[in-house]
Amino acid sequence: CCALNGAKSQRRQRKSGRFTTAKKPLPAFFLFMAQHRPELQKSNPHWTAVETAMKLGKMWHKQPEEDKEMYKEKAARLTRENKGEKHRSGHEPETARKRAHSRNNTQAKRRKLRL
Repeated sequence: CCALNGAKSQRRQRKSGRFTTAKKPLPAFFLFMAQHRPELQKSNPHWTAVETAMKLGKMWHKQPEEDKEMYKEKAARLTRENKGEKHRSGHEPETARKRAHSRNNTQAKRRKLRL
């Protein structure tokens, strides 16, 4: 009984944030949803999240292109701003391609060492 409890408390903790990347900026539709969802939920509190999202999608498709353009410009601006931004650790965000490349190189080095 006591040996098992001691073993559980000595488990190694995972390193958090090892391969974290910066969040991508929201697309135009998500910016539209963020602006219109609160008023839609307030007027229809009994709706589920799915019903709300479906109604927002219909509203987005009914929007004239001029109105959509405002959200698209805002999304493009956020994307431009995000390109030059570095991760909070001060390093550039690690992409999946870089991560796979470094993993493959590490595995190749290990194979060479075994030979």
